[in-house]
Amino acid sequence: MPDFVYERAPLIEVILEIHWKIKPLGSAPNAAIDPYYDLFREAFLENCKAKLPIVEQLVPSEIPAEFVSDQPHLRLRPTKAGWPLVQIGPGVMTVNIVPPYAGWAEFKKFIEWAFDLLYASYPMAERTLHPLRTHLRYIDVFDAKYGLDGYSNFVDVHLGVARPIRPEVVDEIAASPKEITYSADTRFAVKSPIGSTARVRIAPGQSDGRDAVILELHCDGAMPGGYQSEEILLSWYDEAHATLHVLFDKTTSTELKEKFGNILEIPE
Repeated sequence: MPDFVYERAPLIEVILEIHWKIKPLGSAPNAAIDPYYDLFREAFLENCKAKLPIVEQLVPSEIPAEFVSDQPHLRLRPTKAGWPLVQIGPGVMTVNIVPPYAGWAEFKKFIEWAFDLLYASYPMAERTLHPLRTHLRYIDVFDAKYGLDGYSNFVDVHLGVARPIRPEVVDEIAASPKEITYSADTRFAVKSPIGSTARVRIAPGQSDGRDAVILELHCDGAMPGGYQSEEILLSWYDEAHATLHVLFDKTTSTELKEKFGNILEIPE
């Protein structure tokens, strides 16, 4: 698939997550431990300090780690407020980027670097690192510069989501039909990656204090259990990206895409 970006893309963030197996604690509901997290954290911080020297604590140190497992505890940045970044916690690593976004191929270089560090830093990774869930998410925001002049009409015409109530109800009792808002959350199995699920979330929101439409496109996968090589995981994310690329293209109207400006091809 040719790699390209739009000149004025509505993208605000891309989020990649990998979750691995941790050990539930029978003595405490919803609590779990990553028995190798302390060693992993120490090695990861050492291995990435040249490229990501800024460390932010996301979870207060006084909270026991087992009660906030499977979520990021540390955020690692190249500079203060710099991107792209990596987050780690017991059982999880995320890789995040915001615009300027130079396309998947460029972002993938950073992803590969982060996965190299994960596999190099996790103790005895081939025996202990067992991926369970994969996740890739794109978040787009549409405001007035993309033609938003009323939520209901915009999501119907440009994102294919009609009002979930009968027109006669609107005609009979709605004081301001153009101001009706609602959310959509749709899930379905996809052809690629095999065994994965796509999710489309559409909701009203704000952008710089202005009304906006928030579009989230997700792809989620379940790993078969046991050790998975770095190459297998990266292949999953490549396929997930390709599926979300099609999902975005087919979800947004031609008229809306015209507001994204020129297509800027990314040299291979």
